Amino acid sequence: MVDIPVDGMACVACAASVKSAVKALPGVVGVEVNLEKRNARVTYFASLLTPDRIVAAIDKLGYTAGMPKDAP
Repeated sequence: MVDIPVDGMACVACAASVKSAVKALPGVVGVEVNLEKRNARVTYFASLLTPDRIVAAIDKLGYTAGMPKDAP
């Protein structure tokens, strides 16, 4: 599980777009997007997906994803 800062989210629709795009990636088990904290917590299978691919999916939407950090 990783926490990824997401810069550029300004509304509920933005958060929903991020959640939808990340959830569509193969290997993602769950996604929680917090608009107030401007981050995404992603649970995924490391054997199928890397944090870099998650960041790329968020960046592709036009947001700026920060450095992924292991979630507590």
